[in-house]
Amino acid sequence: MFIELKVPGREPERRQKEAKENELNARRGMRCPVCDVPLSMSERQGVEVDFCMECRGVWLDRGELDKIIERAGPSGAPTAAASSDRHMSPSGYGQQKPYQKKKESFLGNLFDFWVGPFYVGFFGVTTFFFAVLGTILIFYGASQGPTWNPWLISIDPPSLEVGLGAAPLLEGGLWQIITICAIGSFVSWMMREVEICRKLGIGYHVPFAFGVAIFAYVTLVVIRPVLMGAWGYAFPYGIFSHLDWVNNTGYAYGNFHYNPAHMVAISFFWITALALALHGSLILSAMNPARKGDEVKTPDHEDTYFRDLIGYSIGPLGIHRLGLFLALMAGFWSAVCIVISGTIWFQEWIVWWDWYYELPWWVNL
Repeated sequence: MFIELKVPGREPERRQKEAKENELNARRGMRCPVCDVPLSMSERQGVEVDFCMECRGVWLDRGELDKIIERAGPSGAPTAAASSDRHMSPSGYGQQKPYQKKKESFLGNLFDFWVGPFYVGFFGVTTFFFAVLGTILIFYGASQGPTWNPWLISIDPPSLEVGLGAAPLLEGGLWQIITICAIGSFVSWMMREVEICRKLGIGYHVPFAFGVAIFAYVTLVVIRPVLMGAWGYAFPYGIFSHLDWVNNTGYAYGNFHYNPAHMVAISFFWITALALALHGSLILSAMNPARKGDEVKTPDHEDTYFRDLIGYSIGPLGIHRLGLFLALMAGFWSAVCIVISGTIWFQEWIVWWDWYYELPWWVNL
């Protein structure tokens, strides 16, 4: 007969060890709900956490987040060593789909699906349709041309004599259909962004910004040609042919650099590049302390840096608003500078500056 001897005072320790082993075994069998791959384990601030190597989602048991914050340091800021995993997904992402499918009509549910991590949706399908059709037509147009040299292939718009009418397929009609496909794919992609924002419950800043880029394209291939009365004023689809169009359109109005809207657009492009460089370098500086093991710096450090440097800081949220504004203005004024050429201004652009010479303080000099 076997008799199990229980040592007083060791029973709670044994049960605790068994519970920990059972927990580890359970964790080893856990799979990511998003990627359906086994979760990996890692230790952060002395706390074992589960994370997915594919989507970088992190799972914490009850109380583990408080332990990590408590052990991070007096200020609660993570150290540089711990910041290497700050790129992991937000807490809770992946415990279910990033957003729940909303009960809609049959057709709405039919297109509400993912391909891996890629959300498709109805507008993803239309994007694919227009993009594939337009690409096929471009290759067909190239096959009807004199060369397969990618630098010289060109799908030209209809001649000026066609006006705003429909042209034969190989005399500009192909360009018209490809333009419809391009606009359809761009707008579909923007609407797909809107759908994702709506499902996630976030703002529509990204699709709005993409819409400004679409506006610039539509200005060149639709708005300006319509205002000037012929599709032939639009640019061709090619590399060298497009560069030739830019050159010819610019010099048709003298030196295009004298176009005031062009000056504004170029200024916004340069300011956007400067703002992006300053913002990116500041974030990298804050996330990578000078000494390994130091705490990652907070937005307060970033604000203080610019206050010390130029006397003012726009703030973490303000700098992103400013960056978005600068980028949107660069695209907007790029569209304006071309649409006013040939529609409301017909002379060389240098003539526009004659008012500058007529200013009263030096008109008689």
